[in-house]
Amino acid sequence: MTPPIVTPPVVPPPTPPVVPPPVVPPPPVVPPPVVPTPTPTPGGGGSSYTPLSSISAIVGVPQVGVELSAGTIAPNAATINFQWLICNTADGPYTNITGATSSTYTPAADDAGQYIKLKATGVGSYSGTVTSVATGVVAQKVITTGAIAGVTAPVKGAAPVDSIAETAEYTAAIAWSPSAATYAADTEYTATITIIPKAGYTLTGVAENFFTVAEAAATNAADTGVVTAVFPKTAASSVAQLASATIKGVTVDDLGTPNADLDSATQGYVSITPEQAADTSPLEPFITLFDPADAAAAVKVVKYPNGTSAFSNFEEADAYNNEAIADGDIFIIRVTAEDKSILYYSVFVQIHNPNVK
Repeated sequence: MTPPIVTPPVVPPPTPPVVPPPVVPPPPVVPPPVVPTPTPTPGGGGSSYTPLSSISAIVGVPQVGVELSAGTIAPNAATINFQWLICNTADGPYTNITGATSSTYTPAADDAGQYIKLKATGVGSYSGTVTSVATGVVAQKVITTGAIAGVTAPVKGAAPVDSIAETAEYTAAIAWSPSAATYAADTEYTATITIIPKAGYTLTGVAENFFTVAEAAATNAADTGVVTAVFPKTAASSVAQLASATIKGVTVDDLGTPNADLDSATQGYVSITPEQAADTSPLEPFITLFDPADAAAAVKVVKYPNGTSAFSNFEEADAYNNEAIADGDIFIIRVTAEDKSILYYSVFVQIHNPNVK
């Protein structure tokens, strides 16, 4: 008998365990190294600096008060630091002008007579230094202030101006003709003003009659600072003659013509009687000649005997005090105004007896 065929049981294959893959961390991020940019040495091989190559002559006239400017610098796009230089000789050595670090410079008064250069130094991507040739000698500036201030026109009784305020360009001295402690009346005065240039300034180039003085006719020669200023006459004396001038109560026939010089007065005259001439009794006033327009004015009268021709002792002589008068006597009258101006009058006395034909 054939044994039965037994089918073996189907055994499923074993399921292998699931093993997760290992976790591998990412590699660290390493920044690239910072390589510093090398600082090139000016003029060195391989440098990125562009050297300055030249500077042309300074532009402008070397004169006090006139602006100078930098010439052309190559390369023309260069960035520059400027420094102006100065020396009293063209060949140097030159020194820096303090604060003069722009592309322009205006010479000051103290720079007159000196020479100027300009030094340019490259900055940023430019390197090196170039220096201009020297200018010519810096010239003085011609004085430009023509109006002379502070000189006032003469006024009778006032004191003359004896000084003039200085300007930026000059100082000045003043003298008067005629000289006086105070201005007299009815007098023409002339001021002579001498202009003295300050350092850096000159009168060379000043035009004829360039200077002016208020209220005066001023003149000066070309290239000079001697100024002549002629002023109008001062006002007349402030002492006014009375409408009726008298001596011993008798109206003066003619006062003559007065003069500031005692010996130059033109003589006038008065006629009186013998009785009037001899009368020495009090009579107030025994002479009425002038009416002072101010309290400071004064009149002095001195009687001189007939035949007197010189009156040099007038100052010391006693004033007339109603003494008896002789025929031919002369009265000298000095009138002093408030402004101290003086006029002298001369009056001749004629004694006339009306009863004698």
